[in-house]
Amino acid sequence: FSGQTVSNLRYGQTYYWRVRGRHTQDISQWSSVWSFTTQYELTTSPILSSPSNASTDIPYVNLNLIWNSIPNANSYQYQVSENASFTQVVKSGNTSLTFTSITNLYPATVYYWRVRGENENGYSPWSDVWSFTTQSVTLDPPQLISPADGSIVANSDVNFTWGSVFGASGYTLQVSLSNEFAAGTSTFNTSNTSYTVTGFPFNLTFFWRVRATDAFNEGDWSEVWSFSTVEPTLSPPNLILPLNSSSDLDFSETIFEWSIVDGAT
Repeated sequence: FSGQTVSNLRYGQTYYWRVRGRHTQDISQWSSVWSFTTQYELTTSPILSSPSNASTDIPYVNLNLIWNSIPNANSYQYQVSENASFTQVVKSGNTSLTFTSITNLYPATVYYWRVRGENENGYSPWSDVWSFTTQSVTLDPPQLISPADGSIVANSDVNFTWGSVFGASGYTLQVSLSNEFAAGTSTFNTSNTSYTVTGFPFNLTFFWRVRATDAFNEGDWSEVWSFSTVEPTLSPPNLILPLNSSSDLDFSETIFEWSIVDGAT
């Protein structure tokens, strides 16, 4: 047959389907995947109540999501996501109540949430999507890792690393010729806990520091560390061709070959 009737599917559910052919000797590859959503028995979606849409300064340790009930729903499914398309769901669950407690979110972060009703036959449509922003925290100064304080760096490219700070969404790195970060100060921003700066001149001393940031605030600067640059020492190349003590070389054209030395130009 080239068709099949399927019964007892759930209301308001998205399904995916595919088909492959077969006979006694072989099985084909699967078809492309199609999807469909069944009709809703619970035709009304919940109305969200609290926290209100686009609200700010919401507690990140513990907060309550509240919504209104809908007829014939036995329970509710909720989702909290870091994006409005809900591809990064961080909290989800089911409850028979019209509220739930969410714990341990991240500070200074925008979250999106939605709810739908459920009974023994299936789901309602999802509610509208609302957002809220969690409150900030006091950002601690980062702990510097490398280059170590007072170290010597034999490279014009330097990778700076430091410890992560709770609540931070980014970091500001400053590198300067002055320990007071006056003239000759370069500033770099990154969301990571490391950053590579290129093009350092040799035989100079530099000072560096880092502070954490979020969407609203900047923390205090870390302590100041220093490092000095020196020109790298070049190792001697290893000779390859012509072989030592070789003879009968072509006097009109001789190829000389040696190994690559790191840092040599």
